[in-house]
Amino acid sequence: MHRTRVFLSLSLLAGLLVAATNARPPDGVRPAMPADTVAAMVTAGEVLIVALPDSVGAQPVETYTDLQLPAFSLRHERAFFWQTAPADSGRHYCTFIATFAEAPPDTLTLAVEVAAP
Repeated sequence: MHRTRVFLSLSLLAGLLVAATNARPPDGVRPAMPADTVAAMVTAGEVLIVALPDSVGAQPVETYTDLQLPAFSLRHERAFFWQTAPADSGRHYCTFIATFAEAPPDTLTLAVEVAAP
C-alpha cells in the first residue's frame, strides 16, 4: 500500500513537471518581463536610441556600466545607441549595472525587439 502511494505521488509529480516544462504562452502573447527591465522596438537596419531610466528599483541611478551589449552599440551616460543590421531581427537583451549612492548595485536589462524590415 505504501509503495502504491509513493508510486502515485511520483507519477503525479512527474506529470506536473512535464506539463510545466511544455507550458508556453498562447500565440501572440509574450511572457511578462522581469522587474528592472525596459523594452524598446526598432526596425532592423535603423538606429535605436534609448534614454536609460533615472532610477532603478526606486533608487536614483548615479552611473551605468555596460555588462552585455550587441555589436555596433554604445552607451554614453544614460543614452544608449545601436546601429542595427538586417540580420539582427529578433529579441535582444542589453544588460547594464546601475550604481546608487545609498544602495548596492543592481542590474537593468533593456529588451530590444528588432522587427524585420
